[in-house]
Amino acid sequence: MNEEEKEKKGKIARIENFGYGIIVDEEGKEYFFTLDKVEGYQGQTVQALRWKKGNPVHFSIQNGKVSSVKVLKNSDKVKGLVIAP
Repeated sequence: MNEEEKEKKGKIARIENFGYGIIVDEEGKEYFFTLDKVEGYQGQTVQALRWKKGNPVHFSIQNGKVSSVKVLKNSDKVKGLVIAP
């Protein structure tokens, strides 16, 4: 049974050059994602893309998994969301 795609807001809680990361949504729930799900990703290193912990994101969930991620500029804040160090 296919679950309808859900749009969410969150922040990067962890990101690795090994090809994966973790997003935390506004409710504090964690979601594992792979870099191939990130809009515009073409194999660059995380450092080259300047993505880091705390970057705001919009992401989609389908069937319990992250189906797409859009990394926003740091100036695009996600209200009320704080990532612990």
